[in-house]
Amino acid sequence: MPVTLSSKGKDFEAWRSAEEFAVTCRQMLLSKTDMLLSDQAEALFAAADRYLAEKAAAHEANLANLRNLMDQAGQTTVPRDLKQLLTDFYTNAYDFFGQNRSSVAFYTLSNSFLRAVCAAIVGHAKKELGLSADKLPPITLVVLGSGGRLEFSPFSRLPLLMVHGETDASGTVPLRLFGKILHEAFEEAGLFPDDVVTPRNPAWNSTMAFWRHGLEQKIRQGTLKEIIDLLKLADQTVIHDEGLGMEFREHCLTLLKSSHTSLDLMVKRLLELPRGLGIMGGLKYEKRGVCQGYFNLFSHALLPLTAAVTALALLKGVAQASTTDRIRGLLRRGDLNVEMAERLLETWHLFNEMRLDQEASLRPDWERKNVLCLDTEDWDKSFFDRFKESLETVSTLHRQVGIAFNTFLEAV
Repeated sequence: MPVTLSSKGKDFEAWRSAEEFAVTCRQMLLSKTDMLLSDQAEALFAAADRYLAEKAAAHEANLANLRNLMDQAGQTTVPRDLKQLLTDFYTNAYDFFGQNRSSVAFYTLSNSFLRAVCAAIVGHAKKELGLSADKLPPITLVVLGSGGRLEFSPFSRLPLLMVHGETDASGTVPLRLFGKILHEAFEEAGLFPDDVVTPRNPAWNSTMAFWRHGLEQKIRQGTLKEIIDLLKLADQTVIHDEGLGMEFREHCLTLLKSSHTSLDLMVKRLLELPRGLGIMGGLKYEKRGVCQGYFNLFSHALLPLTAAVTALALLKGVAQASTTDRIRGLLRRGDLNVEMAERLLETWHLFNEMRLDQEASLRPDWERKNVLCLDTEDWDKSFFDRFKESLETVSTLHRQVGIAFNTFLEAV
């Protein structure tokens, strides 16, 4: 059951959580046997053993079902057939999350499914090109945004860029057509590729040499919008690689970290993000738009948290992709103390459990626009206070990022 090892232990505390569970379970069983005869106690332990075995078997059966759906997706040759598989997979994945309460497990499975879908779509696109596919150079697809942080769900937009090897003039048209087929196939599969950051847009579909030169030029001379677009590259994960993924990722992170312009803009935009708490300490509710009257979990909680961790990781040279891995990386480097790392991991788990609960209640209406608009009317005081403490942790992290950036500037 490694996929859910961290569900209760909040990542780096998993070993401690497992130990606590074992001790608590043993103590509860022993307390129930105090007044029992030996044969009754033996029957109780046998029943507990059967219960745990049944839970373990159900867990493994659910995992096997999800992995089977991944395998089917990877072998599918027609994009529209992926749409039902996507619904089946995520229906089961949200159920699995409901049973195990592990956001980490959900996102791990989701990322694996996305890779399988991508492999099928790449195969489909090459088949559609026919003989022209032979002229394609090596192809790498990179997902940005929540997928780039390994936090993808079927409600998410899918910003995708393409990096490819060098080709002569005969390969230019097939590459452009390939990008167009990819975009349309992801749409057919029931996903939501971004309208701008997409392989069908030549600006996001280029050779490694062009990316290298173009990124450096835009960092030095680009417009504000171009530099803002480049900041998206801080959150990236390769989902299909034919040999260019590592080089591209390393170049992007090195370039962003070495550019005062990009770092300054990233930190300024971070500190301008809306916070979930008002001046008087109350929650901020939306006054207009699709979330009017509700708390916007994305803009007031998830985004401020992930953006701050991304910025601090870039400043400190932590290269991991996921938010939780970045927090652990910052802890190992000494850029976060244990208390702050634990608070951040607890906050990440809370926000994402809330996200996945909300999404699960709306499945399979993947196109809903107000997915993360939360009604807080029924929250009890204990949960309300816990949520506010998590928002305060995010505010503390924002201040820490500002201090880290000023320290960075003083050192150069």
